[in-house]
Amino acid sequence: IIGMHDGGKNKAHISQYYYHPYSTVTNTIINNPLRNNGESLPRTGAPKCYTNAEERLVLRHVRRFPKDTYAQVITDCAVTFKKGTVKKILKEHGIKNWKCKRRPFLTQKNANK
Repeated sequence: IIGMHDGGKNKAHISQYYYHPYSTVTNTIINNPLRNNGESLPRTGAPKCYTNAEERLVLRHVRRFPKDTYAQVITDCAVTFKKGTVKKILKEHGIKNWKCKRRPFLTQKNANK
């Protein structure tokens, strides 16, 4: 569409050639300067449900108390978001597998080995 428009064809001719509505051709030509190599810009997505201060608070708490569970982090930091949000924040900052794994108790049989 852009190539034909740059070549001097009018919008009506372009819409008939590609079997697209006239409005589609018009919007494509208008939005062309906003695109990178003809590709549409990515969508913005949903707004964050937490502030930068809350994010820093969670990170500070997790680094100070690495054995706390997600529920303990949420209650100690007094934030209103869910467990998945805490996971997402930690993942963005490269903190993964931060909880210690639960190990089996030492038995007398294993202690004697």
